[in-house]
Amino acid sequence: MGAVVMVEITLTGGEILAAAVTRKAVDELGLGEGDQVYCLIKSVSIDDRLMAAPS
Repeated sequence: MGAVVMVEITLTGGEILAAAVTRKAVDELGLGEGDQVYCLIKSVSIDDRLMAAPS
């Protein structure tokens, strides 16, 4: 298991937000599949190489 996990969050409108989260944060927050979360996006953390055109 790596130190970072990739998670997918389904937004209210149905769009998917992918995020890299440390395993430590997941464990400390007790996050699990299906949990409701709030997302904060830092513009300096957006990697346009990971952005795909909508299909």
